[in-house]
Amino acid sequence: MAIYRIHKEDNFVIIDKAFLLNEEISLKAKGLLALLLSYPDNWQFYKAEIVQHTTDKENSLNSGLKELIENGYICLLYTSPSPRDRG
Repeated sequence: MAIYRIHKEDNFVIIDKAFLLNEEISLKAKGLLALLLSYPDNWQFYKAEIVQHTTDKENSLNSGLKELIENGYICLLYTSPSPRDRG
């Protein structure tokens, strides 16, 4: 199979491909991590938002996230509203 490369001027991302070579994680998890890494560093993502832009359902997203968490690629941070925010 031939590989055709094109010159890219914008709308591309450079990522470390080490996780792509990890045989311990699925293609789904690799694709999900590549997608998450393509967003800006300060981007906060929500499951519902990601599901809206894919053909996968939330269960599929959850299994990919679980796999990435178990392999140490991502961690979830939970925040609770401050008492001021509760009204």
